[in-house]
Amino acid sequence: MTLFLSTTKISHDESRIKAMVIAHGYATASSIANVCNRILGVNVFDSLDMEIEATTADIIQKLRHYLEINETNNGLIIFVDMGSLNQIQNQIQEYIDGPLLFIDQVTTMPVLEVGHCLIKGNTIHEIAEHMQILQRPKVNLLHPKKKKAYAIVTSCFTGIGTAMQIQKLLEKSIKDFLEVHIVAHDFDRLKKNGMSEAPFQLYDVLAIVGTANPWINGVNFISLEDIISGKGENDVFRIFGKIADPDIIRRVNDNIILNFSLNKVIESLTILDTEKLIKNVEKSIIQLEKQMNRNFSNDKKIALYVHISCMVERLIRLSPITEYPDQDLFEQAHTHEIHAIKSALSVLEDDYCVQLNIPEIGYIFNIMNG
Repeated sequence: MTLFLSTTKISHDESRIKAMVIAHGYATASSIANVCNRILGVNVFDSLDMEIEATTADIIQKLRHYLEINETNNGLIIFVDMGSLNQIQNQIQEYIDGPLLFIDQVTTMPVLEVGHCLIKGNTIHEIAEHMQILQRPKVNLLHPKKKKAYAIVTSCFTGIGTAMQIQKLLEKSIKDFLEVHIVAHDFDRLKKNGMSEAPFQLYDVLAIVGTANPWINGVNFISLEDIISGKGENDVFRIFGKIADPDIIRRVNDNIILNFSLNKVIESLTILDTEKLIKNVEKSIIQLEKQMNRNFSNDKKIALYVHISCMVERLIRLSPITEYPDQDLFEQAHTHEIHAIKSALSVLEDDYCVQLNIPEIGYIFNIMNG
């Protein structure tokens, strides 16, 4: 194992604060020191190049030798890159005659900055304060300036799985007519972070399509139940109006109507027998209307069909929703509704050998009263 200790051949000003660069690699430290010394026009920095396998003891030994032949009463500044080098500062304190300034994550710029400070005659304490402010990485995340591609974001409050199925149906509906990306994204993140989420940074988002509105200011939303019921036609024309002519939009809308029939949506969302599932869900919804003594609008019925169908498959797969906001408060305040929902959906529990939990009941309650 070889360690390279590089010192300048030109004599140092013994009164000056000493400075050294230590880094892994055959010539990493010496290259940084050499570049900075050349730019500064004076030899300020010594360097120690070390192999990856070098131990802390090896480095300490070389530093002790350096300290024996160099005056450090006015201070010593050591730049290091990573790893074991960060462990040496405490072990060499007993060998130094003056203050020690330790700076990690070495690059050319901070070394050069310290070099300027040393030439100006700053004290080691002044340099330490200056570098505390300066030594922070500048991180810039840049996105393309070119025109963003158009996209529609799909989302579902029950999870990304349903959003991905909606994504597939939309892709099938528009792929032959429009160059629009369909991007499935997490509902909770959309609701929490809004426009700062990745789809809005990468695309010109035309709309969000899903089972619930995340309420992002300035972004169109089309509910899945509106698409299934046919009420979303005006939204389709409005959203695609800026990128396609009416004839193309009409053909897209026809495809959406075809692909988003209730049967096809549920068929795409579950592996269960669609016809049997829809009949069982229909029985549950009828019973739920009786239990609650109310008639649901068509929009709510469609939303319940889709949600309950997905719920049955989740329960069969043993992957139920396990959290509901303020669940304890919900259980205390809505005992009647919880009992009614569970009773109405008992036909599903019996037929599919599943059991509803409170979070699943809570989201059905949300749809009923949304």
